[in-house]
Amino acid sequence: MPKISGYGFELGVMAAGLCMIPAGLAMVFFAPVSANITKRFGAKITLIVGGTVLALAYIARVFLTGSITLIIISAAVVSIGTAIAYSAMPMLIMRSVPITETASANGLNSLLRSVGTSTSSAVVAAMLTSMVIPSGPGEGLPSIDAFKNIFWLAALAAVAAAAAAAFIPRRGAKPETALRPVTPEGFELPDAAVSETEIVVAGRVVRADSRPIRQAVVTVMDMEGRPIDWSRADNEGNFSLALPRPGRYLVVTSADGWSPRSQVIAFDSAQSTHTVELGDRLTISGKVGVDGRTTSGTVVTLTKPTGEFVASTVTDGTGHYGIALPTSGRYILTALTESGHGTLARQIAVIAQSTVVDFDVPVDAEPLTTV
Repeated sequence: MPKISGYGFELGVMAAGLCMIPAGLAMVFFAPVSANITKRFGAKITLIVGGTVLALAYIARVFLTGSITLIIISAAVVSIGTAIAYSAMPMLIMRSVPITETASANGLNSLLRSVGTSTSSAVVAAMLTSMVIPSGPGEGLPSIDAFKNIFWLAALAAVAAAAAAAFIPRRGAKPETALRPVTPEGFELPDAAVSETEIVVAGRVVRADSRPIRQAVVTVMDMEGRPIDWSRADNEGNFSLALPRPGRYLVVTSADGWSPRSQVIAFDSAQSTHTVELGDRLTISGKVGVDGRTTSGTVVTLTKPTGEFVASTVTDGTGHYGIALPTSGRYILTALTESGHGTLARQIAVIAQSTVVDFDVPVDAEPLTTV
């Protein structure tokens, strides 16, 4: 602010920016301090401490306006309180909602921060423009009382935040939809045996030979069919699921080219890894005959109507073939005899189930000609 205001120091843009550096550094240095407070006393106490520091810092800003040094110090203390309070909120949110709702809860937290920032900016602008002092013909500057009233308002907000934090339960509230774990026989455990801790379990989707199945989808539901969580396996077949508590759950696993599998799994803790095996591979299979006779060595190819090659195989001694089921759609299945004198093509529609296509390839009466 210009010196004509009676309280400003008329610093340039560069000097004013340098005066803000200590406040930014204070937030960086006090982030570990906030973590230590949370580790020792809990996130609730951390938020109360942050709100209290903020309130005291804003009260100090009301009175410490006589020099640039005092303003820098009080602004740095405001940043310290902000760093302590902000670091506690994600921890409180993570602890107070089910694991499956943490993403949406943190998203709501970010949204409300934006709403609060926009609202406070409008309030500050209104207060600065409503309390002005004349600075020239038709001109005015915000008075020192406008800034002091803003600091008082911020201090009251910090006190309200600390007071609200004091009423936060020490443990996260038990979700109404939380599931009670059951014994393998299906009996519910008594209250004394119910754990309040949600768990994240890990698993792996494999085929019969223990090789991983990539991009499989694992869905977990409670024993009444209500959805709990789902996960997509990575390229190594690994997946993880968030469960409200240990117990028995219905697990449905599916993957492209494989028959889906449903099973009931008892998840006791987050330490064990559960393996889900998909044993039935979906295929396009069938039998190829040549003029009504079974023959081996017939080449069977699968292509798309647009010309892209998909797969190929050769019939065995009994004339049977098998190709891994591709994604759903229309394909061209072609059979070519070992001698090259007979061929037959069919257009087929592939859906998410095994398909059987038999061929009886006629042999050409004339030998092939070379062009």
